Amino acid sequence: MRQQSSPWTEAKNSGMLFLGTYGRGMWKSGTYTLGVHDVDPLPTRSDAISGLKVYPNPMKFEGSIEFETSFSGNVDLAVYDINGRIVLSKQERIVRGSNNIRINTTRLQTGTYYATITSGDSRQVAKIMVFK
Repeated sequence: MRQQSSPWTEAKNSGMLFLGTYGRGMWKSGTYTLGVHDVDPLPTRSDAISGLKVYPNPMKFEGSIEFETSFSGNVDLAVYDINGRIVLSKQERIVRGSNNIRINTTRLQTGTYYATITSGDSRQVAKIMVFK
């Protein structure tokens, strides 16, 4: 038995069913499907994420990042400081249509930051100001 070490974007076992039992091992089947239809393949179009808005801007303790998507699945949110260092990073589950991600800025110092929302080939960037 091996644990998958690939990131979710490179995993090649989509549709595979894994079952674990309490102290009795593991069972795997490629025959049965999970029936999960709310996740689309990774977007291959650069415009799959659009309409990125950040508010309030400037932020004090928290804010929202709002955007539209043409798919359901996961997006990666990364916030970079002015020197290009990642200061906040998380993955969020989104749906096709309008989405809103709340971010907590209490640990960030006053300054300029850049938020990126990425999934597949689609990426949007927004400037964030934090003022304490």
